[in-house]
Amino acid sequence: MSDKVSNLKSDDDVGIKNIFRHLPDNLAASQILASLPNPVFVLDSENQFQFLNHAAEMFFQSSQSIVFAQALQSFIAADSPLFSMLIRARNQNRSVADQGLELAGPRVGYKLVNVQITPFDGKGSLLVTMQERALAERLRGQSLFRGAARSVTSMAAMLAHEVKNPLAGIKGAAQLLEADLEANETNLTRMIVEETDRVTALLDRMEGFAGGASVVMTTVNIHEVLDHCLELAAASYGAHLSIKRAYDPSLPFVEGHRDLLIQAFINIIK
Repeated sequence: MSDKVSNLKSDDDVGIKNIFRHLPDNLAASQILASLPNPVFVLDSENQFQFLNHAAEMFFQSSQSIVFAQALQSFIAADSPLFSMLIRARNQNRSVADQGLELAGPRVGYKLVNVQITPFDGKGSLLVTMQERALAERLRGQSLFRGAARSVTSMAAMLAHEVKNPLAGIKGAAQLLEADLEANETNLTRMIVEETDRVTALLDRMEGFAGGASVVMTTVNIHEVLDHCLELAAASYGAHLSIKRAYDPSLPFVEGHRDLLIQAFINIIK
């Protein structure tokens, strides 16, 4: 085995011997690892580097003689999911892998990699192999995400358009009923009309957001908004409640969006 590892860069590489103990005598471990295009490195039980191949040196922008015995945390952000994978591999004593893992650090920059971690000596050492994913693949993934977001937005706009039709029918029916009622009996029909108008405005905003529209603020009487919300509550989910109003009459009008304020207060009252 000593002949097999004689070509390794330093005596510190002896810890990698066990990985190659089954290789034919004419194959040197360093030659095999050096020929691999992907980063391969070994960590001890404290996540300190014990070995790096040429690709790993390029990945971490540092030579093995400098990196040896340094902690992985010096190169990769400590909150990286990679560290939880290392813990899992040790605790379960089996290989773990993940695809599309994001790595970031002062030396490695930002990279997207596929990772496989394998325990190999029973003492907490881990063999880590990485495959860096191409920039084009990352951009393609981002493009797919943006496409999915656009699809969801378009679907929301389409549903908003379709829901408006039955709302118009509900509003029309309420107005017809209101025409046959006495003036003191139209509270509920008026509420139906106002709420269908509010839902229609909400749907308009959904369609507007799909096209990048912004919310338009107007002058609002907050007391009137609260009264409207309490009337809605009393006519439906809050019919069993006893509501006490204690308004400050000195409050001025405010700049706001009436429909959004109504929705906010209704959620609070519920």
